[in-house]
Formats: sequence, structure tokens, C-alpha cells
Amino acid sequence: MPDGQGNTPAYLEITQQHIVFHTKSNIDTSYTGTGVFIGQQQTIPIERLYTPTSILFDTNYEALVNTIKNHDSLEIKVGFWPSWPVTQTYATTLKTEQFKTAYDALKKCNDML
Repeated sequence: MPDGQGNTPAYLEITQQHIVFHTKSNIDTSYTGTGVFIGQQQTIPIERLYTPTSILFDTNYEALVNTIKNHDSLEIKVGFWPSWPVTQTYATTLKTEQFKTAYDALKKCNDML
């Protein structure tokens, strides 16, 4: 995804407790209009940084998982640092059409532990 200086890899890490959005660029939480967007609606704003280059989503975990299960993609909008003055948010779209299958497999594996 673009980060204002080039491109940075971006991916989601899904566990049974939280969702983490990872990049290799420092994320700035001071930007407005950021978060997870599903079906043109802001589903969850950025809650907090997990590391300087990742965002943790766990407060509304179940609601987010259930929403992702019913959509083919999601968009994440973030701002990056250093970018002074604050300029714009950047977005990436992640395909989620196989999310339900993968999430069910994760639950099944965890049940076997």
C-alpha cells in the first residue's frame, strides 16, 4: 500500500482474540477518517497502536469478525509518520472472500489444542 514515501507491505494477522493490521511503515493515529471500512461504512476506527507499525483491533473483535465473514473485501485507511504537516490518509483493500473458511479452520485447530 502507499505510505507517502513509496509502498509498504500490508497484511492482517487474525487470532481468536484480536486482529492486527501490519505494515513496515510507522503509523500515525492522529489522522482523522482512519479505520476499517466494510461496505462503504466505517466499521471500526483505529483503536490503538500495537507496535509503531501495526494496529490492534480487539475491543469489537466479534462484531468485526462477523462483519468480515459477510463481505468480500475490507478497506483499511491509515496515516503514516513522519509526515509533517499531516497530509492525507492512505488506503488498501484486502480481499476477504475466503475469510469465513480460514476463520473456521483457525477455530477448529484451536479446539484441538
